[in-house]
Amino acid sequence: MSYKDGILGYREDILKSRAVIKKNIYALIPHEGLVNNKLPGFLEIDSSILSSPRLGANFVDYILTLHPDGKNKSGFGGDGIETFAYVIEGKVDFSDGQKTVTLKKGGYIYVPSTQVMTFENNNGDANSEVFLYT
Repeated sequence: MSYKDGILGYREDILKSRAVIKKNIYALIPHEGLVNNKLPGFLEIDSSILSSPRLGANFVDYILTLHPDGKNKSGFGGDGIETFAYVIEGKVDFSDGQKTVTLKKGGYIYVPSTQVMTFENNNGDANSEVFLYT
């Protein structure tokens, strides 16, 4: 596990990231304070969790870096969970099980709670970055 900027281990200065978290009120986490996580079903994807019920939110949102061949084919959302994705950088294929769309920077997709969303990097040998909200 590393920070999004590639630094491994603990920060030397506790205030280096300038992250501020007030549980049940707000969380401000700059890019350099994001931690890369590996999530089940997310292949060749670095996932940074921005908010979660553990921080007092009633949702979860992520910043995802999809490396070449990065994908989630096991599905995300559904089962009562709505999903929204916004492409920050690159090009990504999204599917709701019925239709597949390719979105580039600035594109977004909403999938209702009755459907599962899958996605895959479609940016050649380059990374794509996605904001994912559930």
